[in-house]
Amino acid sequence: MPRLTVLLPIYNEERDLAACLDRVLASTIPIEIIAVDDCSTDATPQILKRYADSRLKIFRHAQNCGKGGAVQTALQHATGDWCVIQDADTEYDPR
Repeated sequence: MPRLTVLLPIYNEERDLAACLDRVLASTIPIEIIAVDDCSTDATPQILKRYADSRLKIFRHAQNCGKGGAVQTALQHATGDWCVIQDADTEYDPR
């Protein structure tokens, strides 16, 4: 069955990250989520650690590379047939 990869670039999104992840993980279609923490300095890493879901893969940059760098890292680990970018600030509704 085809699978969707959700690329999730993250930088200092402690305010909206949990809500975003909860919405994406509520998907009924087969997905994988590649979350890339782009060297956040807030509680983002701790929030990511709370999620124990096999569909979620988490990577962290040692230095900030920008959204483009985070997307490139996510693409390197994507295994789905299709990819979409989901901003962690929920600018786009994950549903």
